[in-house]
Amino acid sequence: MRRKTRVARRARSIARPLAGVIGLGATLGMLAAPTSVAADRYAPQASVVTAWESDRSTNRSLPSPHDEPAEIAGFFAATPPAELRRLVRTHPEIVGALDGAPIGARYAANRRLSEESAPASVETEAAIRDHELLLFDPRERGRIAVVLGDMDTAEHITVLVPGSDVDLARFAEAESPLRKPMGKATALHAELTAAHPTKQTAVIAWLGYQTPEGLGLDAISGSLARQGGAELADFVDGLRVQLPGRQISLICHSYGAVVCGQAALVTSAVDDLVLLAAPGVRVDSVDELHTRARVWAGRADEDWITHIPGWRIGDLGHGPDPTAADFGARILPTEDVTAHDDYFAPGTDSLAAVAEVVVGSHIGPQAESPAAGAAQHRETNR
Repeated sequence: MRRKTRVARRARSIARPLAGVIGLGATLGMLAAPTSVAADRYAPQASVVTAWESDRSTNRSLPSPHDEPAEIAGFFAATPPAELRRLVRTHPEIVGALDGAPIGARYAANRRLSEESAPASVETEAAIRDHELLLFDPRERGRIAVVLGDMDTAEHITVLVPGSDVDLARFAEAESPLRKPMGKATALHAELTAAHPTKQTAVIAWLGYQTPEGLGLDAISGSLARQGGAELADFVDGLRVQLPGRQISLICHSYGAVVCGQAALVTSAVDDLVLLAAPGVRVDSVDELHTRARVWAGRADEDWITHIPGWRIGDLGHGPDPTAADFGARILPTEDVTAHDDYFAPGTDSLAAVAEVVVGSHIGPQAESPAAGAAQHRETNR
């Protein structure tokens, strides 16, 4: 009874500001905002871009940071190792964030950037110290992508996409690690290692977009999701061209699921799309995502996100619950999830089921459902 009272209290605390924000959005004319993927993208500093574009040391034009990942990969495929090392040393801000550039080159560039940058927070610095980075941008609220595992050998690659109230300084938390992307990624990687020791896996905690703060307009509109979806699509396209043949999964939590929905509209690089605690994904069904990926969804009854209304008017609201029967997603078990961030809690069926999706247990002649795999995992570990 006490827990139900807390959930109801939390729901009321969300509903009141949400109603006010919706009214404000209507007043400001937000209802007619665009619903396609945004054109506004992150860009390096102008001086950094100028230095890159004016570099003639390779005797050929360097690719634009806005080129497609496949074009960028083609450029680097014809770049001698010594020349590549020089580009990393001279232009780390460009190479480190360049989707389609070689994985090792991005590691080297971002290692240099992180070492030269003041720590965003003690907890983030401690959490990422021993890991490679596929993205590091300390400007403003910051962006980062941390790799757990070996990308060179991984057959199954997971990109974990977080929701609201996350930035470089709040990327990790020691006291309640599952509240932050690094804690979720660490829990998933530990589950993969323990439950599937023969599988080669890597997990990327990706923070490549500006997340919403609190429950303001940004949280209920699509602007940040469109921008983030475009960034995420390029990121996974870059992984695909550098690491062909790997299974790539997006594991998307809360507002991160909205971002993943926008990415799914424009990339074909994803094999499995997992939507956890989603407030909606700005479409009414899996078919409207136009994705070749298998789409999975899980949302716990005791998660406060269930109290978010499942509608969309113009650019406000994110649409229906992806776990609804007529949405068409494959459902993951969440019965033992009791809070918004507990889908990644060790020992839960939800975490075990996500790991089953990541390693492809549902594919091939010996396939089984993630729910069945999670149940078997639970029995084995009793």
